[in-house]
Amino acid sequence: MRSISLNDRLEKCLTIQERVFVRLSHGVSYYNAFTLENFRKGIRDRDLRQELGHLSISINPSPTYTRDPEIHPALQDLADLIAYEAAFALTANYYPGVPELHVPKRHVPRVMAGLQREMDREASRRGKEPRQYSSLSSERQRALAEWRRYWYEEYGITPRSWKSGYWSLWKVKPLLWEPIHQQMIGMSPT
Repeated sequence: MRSISLNDRLEKCLTIQERVFVRLSHGVSYYNAFTLENFRKGIRDRDLRQELGHLSISINPSPTYTRDPEIHPALQDLADLIAYEAAFALTANYYPGVPELHVPKRHVPRVMAGLQREMDREASRRGKEPRQYSSLSSERQRALAEWRRYWYEEYGITPRSWKSGYWSLWKVKPLLWEPIHQQMIGMSPT
């Protein structure tokens, strides 16, 4: 029997929630419930539902490792969206925020510092020079912080769940993936 690649499984997903589920379940062959078809029908196994409702945000959830945790691999699309927003904030002629999301003014520098550390880590892995988010105007920094918060909330990660260190697959919104993906690949910052 031919194994199905992660990309093949992701291609069949309609929503961001399904994509997170597929990333969580990829390579797990011992459980029949780990199929996209069964997920769409609704997983009825209580233990599995509970497990998927209490997932560590970090890949290294040690209580001693509290600074800049690397997010769970199932949240790769979220990481890609944040990277896209960050690149767009740096290069777009116009970059509005999400005013209906309240990001306290004191929180913006913390978000920028955390984002800078995340991007420095990724740039180092890829042998590239990291972009400097401190060069953004205060309005763009606020807009980027608002978009970051927006995307985290779409993936069910709120300030409260971030502090707890856990998130739930069941809180990821069932937003259609294709329009989001098309926006990411179709809008080149100018």
